[in-house]
Amino acid sequence: MPRHEFRLQSQHVGSDNEHPDWRFVEAQRIEAWKQLSQLYGHTCCEIHGSKYDIIADFSDILVRLENSYEVTCRIYDERDASAFDDFIRGPVNIPVFVDTADEHPYRSESLVEFLFYEMFLVMNLAAPGSFNFHFSTLERLPINFGTHGREITTELGLHAKIFEDAFEDSVNHAWLKLGFLPVCDVMQWLLSVAPRFQMVPTNPAAKCLFALLYLTKSDFGPASSAWVFNALEALFSCKPGENFGRLTERAAILLELRAQEVNIMKKKLRTIYEIRSSFVHGGMRVVHPMRDDGLDSDVHEDYWSNAFTFEFGSYVALASLQSLIRRRWLFPMYEEKLTGQPMLPFQVS
Repeated sequence: MPRHEFRLQSQHVGSDNEHPDWRFVEAQRIEAWKQLSQLYGHTCCEIHGSKYDIIADFSDILVRLENSYEVTCRIYDERDASAFDDFIRGPVNIPVFVDTADEHPYRSESLVEFLFYEMFLVMNLAAPGSFNFHFSTLERLPINFGTHGREITTELGLHAKIFEDAFEDSVNHAWLKLGFLPVCDVMQWLLSVAPRFQMVPTNPAAKCLFALLYLTKSDFGPASSAWVFNALEALFSCKPGENFGRLTERAAILLELRAQEVNIMKKKLRTIYEIRSSFVHGGMRVVHPMRDDGLDSDVHEDYWSNAFTFEFGSYVALASLQSLIRRRWLFPMYEEKLTGQPMLPFQVS
């Protein structure tokens, strides 16, 4: 049986930010990776009549994360600057082997790529910011492919910025209730709303997840506002033409927000909503793609201030998805109920 070999290689791994309680957070993220390695170390699947046996080796990423944690603790505890030399450097590799009777390597490559997208979502829903492979590639190694020793590379760019920033900012918005979830629970939920290898979403939660994947690949330019509201409106089943109030009302119910928290959410989401409308209808000053504020200081006001604004929308989406997983709901459903004020007994005098 032919064996196809692949390698996910990332030049970056781990967090971009430092959480105030970083020891606890990083320990939880390492634990999430250990759980993932158990769940995805060996995957069997079948598609179009062909069976695939997929084996992934997560040992390199686990060693790297544990080394980073141990050395960082020493630097903080012992104030030992020489400890910086003990960080393991260089790219991280996750080898993947696919055993299948299907001799066509391209389908195996697609399955492996899809599984990494699936892991990316599972991990960042369970432990936000844990799967952060921004500069990553999937390489098809030259084994039994007849490619004359040539590697074929796919850019993945699995950037966890929106998940990590949401978790870091949850210190300021504790009412969003972001936290850590068991990886197994998240995997079961994800496969229930978005069955493996399904390309077209069929329910509100899957629509939201796919929109968030596009958002992770965006540069937080003005088009990001459209992806933010695509995710939120899909999740809360807001039909075209329904007003902004319907969306925030449904989000507030799911997240169990108090009146003051609802007002904060409405204000922040309203800003994103207005940016989206301005962008879609041509009223926005679209900044040059270079976005170089060294050449033009107005870039900061027009671009970067909006970029930070967009992030709050992804926070609400992530908090809502975690709320669904905790409740063991696939997606939210809302019903309108008609009631009336009963008439009191009336007597004619």
